[in-house]
Amino acid sequence: MFHRKKTINFSDPLQGRKYLLLLQEDPLSGIRFIPDLKLGPRVLGFTFDTNSLGLRGPSSVEGKGVIFGTSFATGMSVGNGCNWYELCLNNSEWLNLGLPIGLAQMEALFRHYYRGSSEIALVLYHPNYWRILKRWSESKESYFAAWRWETDFWRCLRLKIRKGYRASKNLSQGKEILFKYRGFFYRIDCQYSEFNFPNNQLLVLDGLRILERMLAGFTRVLFIRVPIKQELVPDSEKNELLRSTLLSYDYGWNLTKEFLGKTNSRIEFFEPHIFDLSDYHPQDTHWHEGGNIKFADYVRGLLGK
Repeated sequence: MFHRKKTINFSDPLQGRKYLLLLQEDPLSGIRFIPDLKLGPRVLGFTFDTNSLGLRGPSSVEGKGVIFGTSFATGMSVGNGCNWYELCLNNSEWLNLGLPIGLAQMEALFRHYYRGSSEIALVLYHPNYWRILKRWSESKESYFAAWRWETDFWRCLRLKIRKGYRASKNLSQGKEILFKYRGFFYRIDCQYSEFNFPNNQLLVLDGLRILERMLAGFTRVLFIRVPIKQELVPDSEKNELLRSTLLSYDYGWNLTKEFLGKTNSRIEFFEPHIFDLSDYHPQDTHWHEGGNIKFADYVRGLLGK
């Protein structure tokens, strides 16, 4: 068990504010980090650097490989040197395009920057692909406005207070569950990134075509389903809302596999069954250091093949 000195939870408006202040509007990708940041642990609770592209992680635009994905690809909630890609990849050979952005914006970054040999793509699939795609396609506003992100301290404080008032109501309605697991309390949003695929067929098809285009030129594609906390909740703690959400995760994953598997025989699909809730921060959605080590070992094994 990894000791966590500070409770990391970016769903807390006051903690989330500190993260959002590191982002800026970007005409190409919607948002990007402020370039060349070098932050000590006092700001976020862990050290945090960005590169000259306003991204995090390896930045070789002429390397052999590209990382695609949202926040798990970005590397979140752990300090420099502890993210999975730093533990298993050679910086000089990879470009990390991981950002919590839509698929169209991800493709725009890729087309703009990458000039490498396209030997390998590493895609971290997360069910929030579809929710982000829908929100971005429906909004004509800026990224911050589309998601109603706040960075003003007093507004974030009011949001935190309102969220505290709603917490007990959400628990009573089954929208959230709270339980103790291996010595830590876990609060789980039972509808996190749930998506109605039958009602958004054209939008999903557009997203799948974007993925198809981005990955078409790579010699090898490792398409990895990142397990999230909702999927690792013990059966004894699950309720009907959570089970419904889990079904939507499976639906989206199977749809993606079916579509991309027909159009690109070089794509290999993986579902790591190696994680436990204890690999994640109890309140945040991301891995702590131990979870990153575990995923790095898994990726290293895939690349070794």
